[in-house]
Amino acid sequence: MRTFIDDVIDKVWEEQPSISDVIFVLPSKRAGTFLKDAISKKAGKTIFAPIVYSIEEFVENVSGLSYATNTEQVFELYTAYLQTGSYQKETFDTFLTWGETLLQDFNEVDRYLVDAKALFSNISAIQEINHWSTKSEKTVLIENYLSFWKNILPIYNTFNKNLINQGIGHQGLVYRQASGNLNNYLKKKTNTHIFLGFNALNEAESRII
Repeated sequence: MRTFIDDVIDKVWEEQPSISDVIFVLPSKRAGTFLKDAISKKAGKTIFAPIVYSIEEFVENVSGLSYATNTEQVFELYTAYLQTGSYQKETFDTFLTWGETLLQDFNEVDRYLVDAKALFSNISAIQEINHWSTKSEKTVLIENYLSFWKNILPIYNTFNKNLINQGIGHQGLVYRQASGNLNNYLKKKTNTHIFLGFNALNEAESRII
């Protein structure tokens, strides 16, 4: 039974002078294994294998950053939180109850290449409106809460800057860096790139492809 990958390999075999010079990018490492098997069967002899990346490996290569572990991300986010603003900060244990959610939010902002400044300015304004009161004084808890949201953009910027300085990033940051580094990458790589098997792309993936 022929597969989509078999059809792709046949087409590439006809059109490319050497399949060994092609760079393939697939959604996952598992898909890459199937591709390599199909190439091996098609060749029927020993050849130099093409480069086969999962999309995450490819984006990492283009970005110049390595993926930070989840533990590294949590500690770096807490460090950025402590470094930003003069309001009262929560303990690390308390931070852990909501820090993971903030990590996911920052990740999505970068994967979809959202304008972080505009987004976080709007969120800060909304929080201020939600806690608006005719009373002249706010409680310390409310003041700290609003101070956090006023500082959400500096936290985001400090977090990403600290990661970049170490040559690492969360997934979204790696994707954003790759999107901005495409011209440099293309100056070094003249190979034909073939992307196959993708759907429901995020904004960074769409731009890169």
